[in-house]
Amino acid sequence: MTLVKTDDETLVAQMDNLGDQAVVQLLKDGNDDAWRYVLLRAVSPVLKSPQIGRIAYDRHLSDIDILGMVFEYLIAKRAIDKFEFRCPLVYWIRFWVSKSVMEYCRKNPNPVSDEAYLAVLSDKAAKEYDREGFEIAEVCFKRLWKENRLRACVHYLKVFGEMSSREIMKLLHLSSEANVNQLFSRACKDMRMYRDELERPAQTLNAGKEVVDELS
Repeated sequence: MTLVKTDDETLVAQMDNLGDQAVVQLLKDGNDDAWRYVLLRAVSPVLKSPQIGRIAYDRHLSDIDILGMVFEYLIAKRAIDKFEFRCPLVYWIRFWVSKSVMEYCRKNPNPVSDEAYLAVLSDKAAKEYDREGFEIAEVCFKRLWKENRLRACVHYLKVFGEMSSREIMKLLHLSSEANVNQLFSRACKDMRMYRDELERPAQTLNAGKEVVDELS
């Protein structure tokens, strides 16, 4: 299949018209235009989200870097063979974009740091990656996944996939956008509850230390 070289907007429209089955084959064939399409429709939108975008920025990960990670998952590890065409391809690939960044984050917990980078960030909180906070969030999400996978999926797609309620409704075959919003609201409530339960022992311990200090 031969594609005419064109601008990004026209390329996206051209790929959309081809259909997911044809695009999947082009990706497997290593077609440059198809992978450019993934960059435009999957990688770039996810990097615009505050959560994934910040993590990528902290680690100096470019969109091309992340595209390479996605290529590793989809082609080298053959994840693309698991795509069942039950949702739009670009939404499905956005999951792998988020997964790629989070896996990189897991393997590289401390952000890259140099004078030029630190000069961009003005406040101390922005300069230091909150590793403890990330670990708490990871524990909370694992518990949510274990107790209610549907809520966990909706939470993940909303927060890290930057997907709208309508997109999630179609992807997960839910009854309505209101149902998606309700699941997301409950997932957030669960996550806050789990976090509070984790932090409560530490708060109690700190309070105890303060009492001891006052008495001593």
